[in-house]
Amino acid sequence: GYLEQDPSTRHYCLGRRVLDLSFGYLQSNDLIERAAPVLIDLRKAARERVDLTLLDGNDILYVFRLQTKRETLHAALVGRRVPIYCSAGGRAILAHLAREEAEATLARVDPQPVTQYTITDRSALLEEIEKTRSRGFAFQSEEWRLGELVVAAAVLNRDEVPVAAVHIAGSTTEWEPEAFAEKMGPLVLAAAQDIRG
Repeated sequence: GYLEQDPSTRHYCLGRRVLDLSFGYLQSNDLIERAAPVLIDLRKAARERVDLTLLDGNDILYVFRLQTKRETLHAALVGRRVPIYCSAGGRAILAHLAREEAEATLARVDPQPVTQYTITDRSALLEEIEKTRSRGFAFQSEEWRLGELVVAAAVLNRDEVPVAAVHIAGSTTEWEPEAFAEKMGPLVLAAAQDIRG
């Protein structure tokens, strides 16, 4: 059941049984369970899309997504990976690491532009991480998806280690970047603090 074959083309693809593994992981993860009610309240307050991501190597992994408006399919699915350098959530996590550790993490990746706005210069990325560290939340505009603004705050465990991030995403057709960051930054920061271990 983990592979299925198309009867007409005879090609194989992943089967529906794979979703059982995803469901089991999501259902048994304490952080996701603890975050769910906080994220639902955050979506009501922000009236924008809300996401939870986990740190996984040099990527962040979307594990919980709450839509509020019509969006593309890929913006609704869990399991999507985004490189740590071009994600607000990734930068929020990096900002809670020691500077040397953040630099070492960035040294392991090869930043490539996803859009024309993606920051790929390492010194500029470190500057963004410093801004995040000082204001408590990360902000990025159109670096991963054109037309999208995102704020994010890191979720820390009991040892003060960043393990996840909460995101709020809005549209450039509805928000000016500065207004979005000013309104949503405090909301995402409070939510991340409510979820922490």
